[in-house]
Amino acid sequence: MSTGGHVRKRGEGTWELKFDLGTDPLTGKRKTRYHNFKGTKPEA
Repeated sequence: MSTGGHVRKRGEGTWELKFDLGTDPLTGKRKTRYHNFKGTKPEA
């Protein structure tokens, strides 16, 4: 379950999507995933 995230411009027509997946119950650390996307910002 995703609890939030944001979109960041990386280059011409390239975006980085960052997803906050919450906290790992074993370590207490925040879990984050990244994904690169080519296209427009609304598509991302």
